[in-house]
Amino acid sequence: MADHSPSSSVAQDHWAATWIPASNGQLSPNAFNYYRQHIGRGDYEGGVHPGFIINQGLHIAFRGKEIILKNYQVLSAKICGSLTSVDQAQDQFKWKAFHGEVRPQFNIPLKAGHEKDGKELYIARIRHGNDGYIYGKAGRHLIEGAAYAFLGKEYRALDYEVLVFQDNE
Repeated sequence: MADHSPSSSVAQDHWAATWIPASNGQLSPNAFNYYRQHIGRGDYEGGVHPGFIINQGLHIAFRGKEIILKNYQVLSAKICGSLTSVDQAQDQFKWKAFHGEVRPQFNIPLKAGHEKDGKELYIARIRHGNDGYIYGKAGRHLIEGAAYAFLGKEYRALDYEVLVFQDNE
Protein backbone atom coordinates (compact mmCIF):
# COMPACT_ATOMS: atom_id res chain seq x y z
CA MET A 1 0.00 0.00 0.00
CA ALA A 2 1.25 3.48 -0.89
CA ASP A 3 2.41 5.87 1.81
CA HIS A 4 -0.01 8.81 1.88
CA SER A 5 1.32 10.50 5.00
CA PRO A 6 2.04 14.24 4.95
CA SER A 7 5.78 13.46 4.85
CA SER A 8 5.36 11.72 1.47
CA SER A 9 4.16 14.92 -0.21
CA VAL A 10 4.51 15.22 -3.97
CA ALA A 11 2.86 18.61 -4.55
CA GLN A 12 4.94 21.76 -4.31
CA ASP A 13 4.54 25.52 -4.35
CA HIS A 14 5.66 27.24 -7.57
CA TRP A 15 7.36 30.62 -7.98
CA ALA A 16 4.77 31.77 -10.59
CA ALA A 17 1.67 31.13 -8.45
CA THR A 18 0.33 32.39 -5.16
CA TRP A 19 -2.93 32.16 -3.19
CA ILE A 20 -4.65 35.51 -2.47
CA PRO A 21 -7.33 35.84 0.25
CA ALA A 22 -10.80 36.86 -1.01
CA SER A 23 -14.47 36.55 -0.09
CA ASN A 24 -18.05 36.60 -1.40
CA GLY A 25 -17.22 35.80 -5.04
CA GLN A 26 -14.42 38.35 -5.32
CA LEU A 27 -11.26 37.60 -7.31
CA SER A 28 -7.74 38.94 -7.20
CA PRO A 29 -6.65 41.16 -10.15
CA ASN A 30 -4.11 38.49 -11.18
CA ALA A 31 -6.39 35.45 -10.81
CA PHE A 32 -5.63 32.47 -13.03
CA ASN A 33 -8.37 32.20 -15.63
CA TYR A 34 -9.10 28.89 -17.35
CA TYR A 35 -12.09 28.96 -19.73
CA ARG A 36 -13.44 32.06 -17.91
CA GLN A 37 -13.41 30.17 -14.61
CA HIS A 38 -11.33 30.69 -11.51
CA ILE A 39 -9.78 28.27 -9.06
CA GLY A 40 -9.79 28.71 -5.31
CA ARG A 41 -9.24 26.83 -2.10
CA GLY A 42 -10.76 27.15 1.31
CA ASP A 43 -10.62 25.90 4.88
CA TYR A 44 -13.36 23.43 5.76
CA GLU A 45 -13.66 20.77 8.48
CA GLY A 46 -9.95 20.85 9.29
CA GLY A 47 -8.76 20.62 5.68
CA VAL A 48 -8.01 22.96 2.79
CA HIS A 49 -10.10 22.03 -0.28
CA PRO A 50 -9.71 23.24 -3.88
CA GLY A 51 -12.75 24.12 -5.99
CA PHE A 52 -14.14 26.81 -8.28
CA ILE A 53 -15.25 30.39 -7.64
CA ILE A 54 -18.52 31.75 -9.00
CA ASN A 55 -21.15 34.19 -7.80
CA GLN A 56 -21.30 34.02 -4.02
CA GLY A 57 -18.08 32.15 -3.24
CA LEU A 58 -15.92 29.06 -3.51
CA HIS A 59 -17.71 25.80 -4.37
CA ILE A 60 -16.11 22.63 -2.99
CA ALA A 61 -17.12 18.98 -2.81
CA PHE A 62 -17.30 17.46 0.66
CA ARG A 63 -18.96 14.25 1.91
CA GLY A 64 -21.50 14.01 -0.89
CA LYS A 65 -22.47 17.69 -0.92
CA GLU A 66 -21.57 20.98 -2.55
CA ILE A 67 -20.34 23.42 0.08
CA ILE A 68 -20.10 27.15 -0.65
CA LEU A 69 -17.45 29.02 1.31
CA LYS A 70 -17.67 32.80 1.66
CA ASN A 71 -13.98 33.16 2.60
CA TYR A 72 -11.31 31.49 0.48
CA GLN A 73 -8.07 32.00 -1.46
CA VAL A 74 -7.79 32.61 -5.22
CA LEU A 75 -5.09 30.96 -7.34
CA SER A 76 -3.23 33.95 -8.77
CA ALA A 77 -0.14 34.89 -10.74
CA LYS A 78 2.82 36.12 -8.73
CA ILE A 79 3.80 39.07 -10.94
CA CYS A 80 7.51 39.79 -10.37
CA GLY A 81 10.77 40.04 -12.29
CA SER A 82 10.35 38.89 -15.90
CA LEU A 83 6.86 37.56 -15.17
CA THR A 84 4.56 40.38 -16.29
CA SER A 85 1.17 38.75 -16.97
CA VAL A 86 -1.28 36.12 -15.79
CA ASP A 87 -0.84 34.33 -19.14
CA GLN A 88 2.91 34.02 -18.54
CA ALA A 89 2.25 32.55 -15.10
CA GLN A 90 -0.30 30.08 -16.44
CA ASP A 91 2.23 29.02 -19.10
CA GLN A 92 4.33 27.58 -16.25
CA PHE A 93 1.69 24.84 -15.82
CA LYS A 94 -0.13 22.23 -17.88
CA TRP A 95 -3.08 19.90 -17.40
CA LYS A 96 -2.06 16.21 -17.14
CA ALA A 97 -4.69 13.52 -17.77
CA PHE A 98 -5.29 10.79 -15.18
CA HIS A 99 -7.69 7.87 -14.81
CA GLY A 100 -8.65 6.59 -11.36
CA GLU A 101 -5.99 7.24 -8.77
CA VAL A 102 -3.49 10.08 -9.29
CA ARG A 103 -0.01 8.71 -9.92
CA PRO A 104 2.11 11.83 -10.37
CA GLN A 105 5.51 10.09 -10.44
CA PHE A 106 6.80 12.11 -13.43
CA ASN A 107 4.79 15.27 -12.76
CA ILE A 108 4.78 17.72 -9.89
CA PRO A 109 1.28 18.94 -8.98
CA LEU A 110 0.80 22.47 -7.68
CA LYS A 111 0.25 22.40 -3.91
CA ALA A 112 -3.46 23.11 -3.48
CA GLY A 113 -4.65 21.73 -0.17
CA HIS A 114 -5.04 18.79 2.18
CA GLU A 115 -7.57 16.67 4.03
CA LYS A 116 -7.99 16.94 7.81
CA ASP A 117 -5.52 14.05 8.23
CA GLY A 118 -2.87 15.84 6.13
CA LYS A 119 -3.30 13.87 2.88
CA GLU A 120 -2.52 16.27 0.07
CA LEU A 121 -5.05 17.43 -2.51
CA TYR A 122 -4.41 18.64 -6.05
CA ILE A 123 -6.40 20.88 -8.40
CA ALA A 124 -8.48 18.71 -10.71
CA ARG A 125 -10.27 19.70 -13.90
CA ILE A 126 -13.22 17.53 -14.90
CA ARG A 127 -15.38 17.68 -18.01
CA HIS A 128 -19.01 17.60 -16.84
CA GLY A 129 -21.24 16.73 -19.80
CA ASN A 130 -21.97 19.73 -21.99
CA ASP A 131 -21.37 22.15 -19.10
CA GLY A 132 -17.64 22.35 -19.84
CA TYR A 133 -14.93 22.03 -17.22
CA ILE A 134 -15.51 22.10 -13.49
CA TYR A 135 -12.66 22.38 -10.99
CA GLY A 136 -12.41 20.14 -7.96
CA LYS A 137 -9.91 18.03 -6.08
CA ALA A 138 -7.86 14.91 -6.62
CA GLY A 139 -5.37 13.13 -4.40
CA ARG A 140 -3.33 9.95 -4.34
CA HIS A 141 -5.68 8.58 -1.67
CA LEU A 142 -8.83 9.20 -3.76
CA ILE A 143 -8.69 5.96 -5.74
CA GLU A 144 -12.13 6.54 -7.23
CA GLY A 145 -10.86 9.61 -9.08
CA ALA A 146 -11.48 13.31 -8.70
CA ALA A 147 -14.29 14.89 -6.68
CA TYR A 148 -16.17 18.02 -7.67
CA ALA A 149 -19.28 19.97 -6.74
CA PHE A 150 -22.21 20.61 -9.07
CA LEU A 151 -25.76 21.78 -8.31
CA GLY A 152 -25.67 20.92 -4.62
CA LYS A 153 -24.00 17.50 -4.85
CA GLU A 154 -20.55 15.96 -4.87
CA TYR A 155 -19.67 13.96 -7.97
CA ARG A 156 -16.76 11.65 -8.79
CA ALA A 157 -14.97 11.27 -12.11
CA LEU A 158 -12.53 8.52 -13.10
CA ASP A 159 -11.19 10.63 -15.99
CA TYR A 160 -9.83 14.07 -15.11
CA GLU A 161 -6.77 16.30 -15.33
CA VAL A 162 -4.46 17.69 -12.65
CA LEU A 163 -2.61 21.03 -12.76
CA VAL A 164 1.13 20.20 -12.83
CA PHE A 165 4.40 22.06 -13.43
CA GLN A 166 5.09 22.59 -17.15
CA ASP A 167 8.78 21.73 -17.02
CA ASN A 168 8.31 18.11 -15.90
CA GLU A 169 7.56 15.18 -18.22
